[in-house]
Amino acid sequence: MLRLVVAAALALALLPAPAHASDWSELARAMAAPWPAIQRPDGSLADYLDEVSDSYGGFPETRYGNALMGYALLQTGLREDDARIAAAGRRAVTFAIHPGRVWKRPSVFEQMAIAGAYNLTRGESGFTRARARWARWLRAVGTVRLQSEDRYGNHWLVDAVTALELRDSGLRSRRSRSIAGGGAAAAQRRAVELINVRIPRLFESGRPGVLSDPPDSPIAYHGLSLGLYARAVQLLGRRAAPAAHRVLREAVKSAALMTAPNGDSGYFGRSQGQAWSLPGIAYGAA
Repeated sequence: MLRLVVAAALALALLPAPAHASDWSELARAMAAPWPAIQRPDGSLADYLDEVSDSYGGFPETRYGNALMGYALLQTGLREDDARIAAAGRRAVTFAIHPGRVWKRPSVFEQMAIAGAYNLTRGESGFTRARARWARWLRAVGTVRLQSEDRYGNHWLVDAVTALELRDSGLRSRRSRSIAGGGAAAAQRRAVELINVRIPRLFESGRPGVLSDPPDSPIAYHGLSLGLYARAVQLLGRRAAPAAHRVLREAVKSAALMTAPNGDSGYFGRSQGQAWSLPGIAYGAA
């Protein structure tokens, strides 16, 4: 689901026939085009899973879908200079933080999408009021998984990306445990250590390995984790250690070895057949 509109287009890079940037952009536009017309008046985006009883732990919506799809619509709308698509993205992200639907249990994906949307729209006209609302919400955001330094799963990577996005946001908070406030130093230390030290230890053999959720390590999550890891390395910039770049190379090799002859990268295990696995690999390899 992560940055679905843009990331899915990137998957074209793995097809046998040459894929050009114009192909990716055209696919992203086609995927984004229907959403402004079917967006609900409150800004939420229709999802067939909303009608599934007890889906996502009983949440009345699919929780982070609005934030992530809104982020993707913003990416496409701003890149293509399409005000209608960008406005739909803005409204979806704003809906995600509406006080009437804020949950006691935080969502790492929701937090990452809203932090990314805030940074993406910096300096963009027409976003002043929305960004002010997003900023108020983000000032209260804390880490969800990073503080558990003896464990690992894809949510740890999502949490790290959020911490790095908020570092770049310039936001400051008086809250003692928020990433933009008193928890800033710990969040940044843990994010950097995860990317530069803890994950590289999983690949110490110097050979391709699986970057997925233990203990079963489903291969679909290798693609998701690879895309998230690549984004974290990008956000770290010069702070990314050589070991982190080595992990990226080895994880891409692993993905190539695990991919089926028909190009499927999530053909067995948990979340098999999900749309986000191959785009995550493509993003990591880019």
